[in-house]
Amino acid sequence: EMNRQNQNSSVVTQMNIEDIRRQAAESTKRYQNKEIMGVLDGVPILVKDEIPTVGHSVTLGTSFLSTQVERDPLPIAKLKQQGALIVGKTNQHEIGIGTTGFNLLHGTPR
Repeated sequence: EMNRQNQNSSVVTQMNIEDIRRQAAESTKRYQNKEIMGVLDGVPILVKDEIPTVGHSVTLGTSFLSTQVERDPLPIAKLKQQGALIVGKTNQHEIGIGTTGFNLLHGTPR
């Protein structure tokens, strides 16, 4: 289940606990079998909301936009090839048109 807002922080806006556990278990198995994918294998990574990522909505920090992607863009694909754990999406200024990070929907990260 996607969590639209983490109750403890306005920094993380989406995460899927089941998927995080699955990714971590897969990474643990690779380490046990000495089949490490790369230097980032098992490292948790948060992705800015504006970057498309399979399994997470792209909302651009708004309540009225939401798209899903079927394929990761190259930077996310490269992270996954190295075994990075994509933990979730982070907050941003609505539609990315500001520098303060102010966001009415998710709150302003502190």
